[in-house]
Amino acid sequence: MKKLAKILIIVVMIIVAVGGSTYFYFRKGNMFSGTIALGSIDPYVCPEKVSEIETPLEVAISINNTYPISIRIKGGDLKFLADSLELASALIPNQTITQGPNILVANAILNNMLIDEFWYQHLSRAETSNIL
Repeated sequence: MKKLAKILIIVVMIIVAVGGSTYFYFRKGNMFSGTIALGSIDPYVCPEKVSEIETPLEVAISINNTYPISIRIKGGDLKFLADSLELASALIPNQTITQGPNILVANAILNNMLIDEFWYQHLSRAETSNIL
């Protein structure tokens, strides 16, 4: 009789565990589902810092994280290249994207000395641009 009671308790525990997991998955959402959606990219230029050589930019990137966890971004340097021309560089600091809406900040420097060369190469090849 005791052996039958132990087996019955184990079966009930398994049913409760499966039922609870199923309820959580379908009613509360899969804990591994979610998205990271890009909202907007807003550059800011401080006119006092603009020179003939470079234009410093502060870029605010709006992101919405629907995952139930925070995500760490390891910072680094970005280079914006057009063929062999380095038009800009950006510094991305270490940041954490928490659950919900976030604003990430990046500092970029636009090289004004290469803008003429970029447009000359672009137009001399009869390339087209789509700008939104």
